[in-house]
Amino acid sequence: WAIGQGGLPEYKCVSTLDKYMEIDENNKLWRLPCTSKNIIFSYDDIISYELLQNGESITKGGLGSAIVGGAMFGGVGTIVGGITGSKKTKQEISEFRIKIITRNPYQTEVYVNFIPVGKVKTGSILFMSYNDSAQRILSQLALITDSASNATSNSSDGIPDEIVKYKKLLDQGIITQEEFDAKKRQLLQL
Repeated sequence: WAIGQGGLPEYKCVSTLDKYMEIDENNKLWRLPCTSKNIIFSYDDIISYELLQNGESITKGGLGSAIVGGAMFGGVGTIVGGITGSKKTKQEISEFRIKIITRNPYQTEVYVNFIPVGKVKTGSILFMSYNDSAQRILSQLALITDSASNATSNSSDGIPDEIVKYKKLLDQGIITQEEFDAKKRQLLQL
């Protein structure tokens, strides 16, 4: 997506994650201003993402999956474990970036690069700053993919299937009639 294409919502940056990522929460769009192509992505474009450090995957996540390699706390909170707890962490690193795989036909793979040139020591203030930015972006990506996953599972197309699933549970005696009726009302938004 590019700004101004016919029929697409207008992109308006609502929040920025440092200088690396911009979010339009109202239209469910995002972009990476640090890339050479000015492509705007929808939340639904994200397939998966991972944090790479010197070619090794430190943390992974994506549509329909939890973050692997760390645990997330809060909204756009801190991811702990995969990033900070790795015993394989090298003293100097030359690559520290997030790889995002998308459904966008113009850019199927995008990167958020934190180390522009050279090497950085992992205990330095500069690396800690990059690490904090990576944590914020990974948390935001987790929220985006979670909201996209929930939107898909809550679509009206899946409601009849959900009702059938709960009816089978009722027929098998796993849930009561009252539980079935309550779930049916919730799904039909009655």
